[in-house]
Amino acid sequence: MNVGILYDGVIEKYAQEDIDEAIEMKLISDALTDLGFTPLKIPLSLNIDPSIFQKYCNSFVFNCLDSLEEKGSLAYIIPTILDELDIPYTGSSAEAIYLTSNKIITKRILKSAGLLTPPWMTVEDVIKEQIAFEPPYIIKPIREDGSSGLDENSVIYSKKLLREAIMKRSKKDRDSCFIASYIEGREFNVSLLIDKYNPQILPPLEIQFKNFPEDKPKFIDYKAKWIKTSFEYQNTVRNFEFSSEDIELLDNLVNISEKCWSIFGLEGYARIDFRVDSNGIPWILEINANPYLGSDSSFISSANKAGLDFNQVIERIIQKPVKKIKSQLNCYIPGLTLMIIHFLVDFYHFYT
Repeated sequence: MNVGILYDGVIEKYAQEDIDEAIEMKLISDALTDLGFTPLKIPLSLNIDPSIFQKYCNSFVFNCLDSLEEKGSLAYIIPTILDELDIPYTGSSAEAIYLTSNKIITKRILKSAGLLTPPWMTVEDVIKEQIAFEPPYIIKPIREDGSSGLDENSVIYSKKLLREAIMKRSKKDRDSCFIASYIEGREFNVSLLIDKYNPQILPPLEIQFKNFPEDKPKFIDYKAKWIKTSFEYQNTVRNFEFSSEDIELLDNLVNISEKCWSIFGLEGYARIDFRVDSNGIPWILEINANPYLGSDSSFISSANKAGLDFNQVIERIIQKPVKKIKSQLNCYIPGLTLMIIHFLVDFYHFYT
């Protein structure tokens, strides 16, 4: 059975994360081959012809897209098309991807659900000097993940410097970011992997910052996540060993992660990122639908700690689309649906 592996067609560009994504696809392709499938890589862009999916009507696709034409805000478009064509795909739905790829929307949902996330404000609030909370602050992109755009200069320690840092940015750059409270403390990842009908909570891990100078912010920036030769990457290590004093905290992180899975309608696999302040209170930083699956990723590290190898992880992730195709007797692409999709693509190009 052919299985399409969907990825952003600009993956051959130079950013280190894109190289890692190519490695991730190779791992997924090899695992699918081991599991008896024939993987076919499908590069995608906004100039998409939906009929390319027709050959997968009696199969499914593995969604590796965390961006489209390097825009994380567009990652939900392809799952939307796949839903219209009734083609099964791995991971979370278009709606879940849309909600979690916009950090401000994510924060609003978390707040309405009574879950703690660091306070935030818009760039406009800062420009108007309507700063609602005290420093330190962190300037983050609204829609990009993978620590894109984050470095040690993203952390600001005074209101005056915050406004100066914002005004130094181009208007386009200002419009794409927001400001959150920077939580000093410990950092944790909790990964979830579907097991039949419910998510299995994989062993939580703590990211420890070794040998960081006292004045260097301790958080996962772009270098720490992707640049393997950097000080930041080489001195951020994962820890799975905890003392008895952390048992209550870990139980709390697991409980919150299960709530996030349910609230956002996550599917297949996900990762929740936390900071824990000096009072032991966990704050949700991000909800990661379809997180990176490289062999050096937090998700795979937690899966390995749980006794799962890479093939077993992929087998879990594909179980829902595989079950769906087994229940389908036939599949076709209605002409009207194709017309609607072509119209939506043309509409986007016309107005952007």
